[in-house]
Amino acid sequence: MLISFRIIKYTRFLIVLIGLNLINLPLAIGQTLGGDNFVEQFKGAGFLEVSSLPQIKVFFKALNHRDPERIKQTGPAEPIRMTVYIEGDGAAWRVRQVPPRDPTPQNPIAAYLALADSGVFVAYMGRPCMYLDRVNLEQCPNTLWTDARFSGAALALSNKALNDLIERLKKEALFEPSRTLLLNLVGYSGGGVLAALLASQRADVACLITLASPLDIEVWAKMQKVAPLSRSLNPAYPEPKLSQVQQMHWYGAEDRIVPPQSLGRYRNWNPELNQDQVIQVLPNFNHRDYWVRDWQSLKDRSCLN
Repeated sequence: MLISFRIIKYTRFLIVLIGLNLINLPLAIGQTLGGDNFVEQFKGAGFLEVSSLPQIKVFFKALNHRDPERIKQTGPAEPIRMTVYIEGDGAAWRVRQVPPRDPTPQNPIAAYLALADSGVFVAYMGRPCMYLDRVNLEQCPNTLWTDARFSGAALALSNKALNDLIERLKKEALFEPSRTLLLNLVGYSGGGVLAALLASQRADVACLITLASPLDIEVWAKMQKVAPLSRSLNPAYPEPKLSQVQQMHWYGAEDRIVPPQSLGRYRNWNPELNQDQVIQVLPNFNHRDYWVRDWQSLKDRSCLN
């Protein structure tokens, strides 16, 4: 009996140590995938970093020698469309009340979607404080990846980053200043919440796509029994400007992190602008699986096409 007690006590001690290591794990992984290493990976895939703000990373696909001809073929009166992929909430909370020290995602789904997009004008925007080196991360308030991750401050940073991206693209593409440039916003998970909030404030969004996104953050917080995002904006509240934007919102039938019910009270769309059903639940999809694998077929069924 004494031997059994010692074994149980030793086992519990090991579990405590393992638990402590798991709490520290997001920082270690963030350092591996984030920062300069992630930047180099994206550059190697043909993307250029165009970040103008120290708190947020933005990349767009470099134009190749064939792209000017493809741009001309669209016709002078036809608007140019740029698709911007917005990352999810990032590193997981290992304990419900303890946020990660670095929000850099271990599995950046939106980045993979951007890499899989064969379009000419493609960009990727991380969320505030992701992919930063240690010095810049220390200057980034953790409220931007906790209860204020959809706040006015997070929204202002993202809007500024988008505006700077547009100006850089206009210089890079060398098309006429009179040419209209419209945005397609694609957000994964919490990135979809941010995309909807951005679309509610901008006049240049033509298409809004969300994947596994809690578009009613109050309903989602209650469902998951987590503290409300008290300093964040909720896209479920009526927004007239959103009803002027074509939309598609996908959920995974097997998603336990953001189940389809996380749509909540969100009704900010106009059925007359959308040929297909705006809300679709995909069989077998969960929060992470199949979005990247099936992205091309999903994209073809949306306002991105």
